[in-house]
Amino acid sequence: MKQVIEAIVREFRGSVLAAETTGIWGSLAPENTARPYVTWDYISNAPEQNSDSFEERPLLQFSIWTANDTPDEAYKLFGLLRQIYDNAIFDVDAVHLVSMVRDADRCVRDPDGGWQYSADYRLFVERMKT
Repeated sequence: MKQVIEAIVREFRGSVLAAETTGIWGSLAPENTARPYVTWDYISNAPEQNSDSFEERPLLQFSIWTANDTPDEAYKLFGLLRQIYDNAIFDVDAVHLVSMVRDADRCVRDPDGGWQYSADYRLFVERMKT
C-alpha cells in the first residue's frame, strides 16, 4: 500500500490544490502547521481474491483543514481535491493500477477553530495477472 500512497501524493504534488495549501500528510500534520493543509488516513482495508486477479478495496479519507470563520475556503479546496481524485485512474507501478471513487463527503466545524472538509474515497487497487 506504500506505493499506492506514493502515487496518490504524487498526483497531489503537481496540482493546483498543492499550490493553495501548505501540504499533505498522513494522519496528522506536524504541530503548528499553517492552514490550509490536507491529511489522508485509511478508514478500512478489505482485500478480495478472485480467479483473475487480487484486488484491494481500501477506504481512504482525505481531510482539508482550514482556519477561516466560514466554510467557503474548505468548499473551494474540496472542489480542487475532486478535480484530482474523483473517478481518477492512475498507475501505481508496472503491475498495479488504482482507481478512486468518492463514497461520501462532509464539511464540519473544527472544534479547534476553522473547518474540516472530509471526503472518503474507495480505492480499487488491482494487481494484474502475470
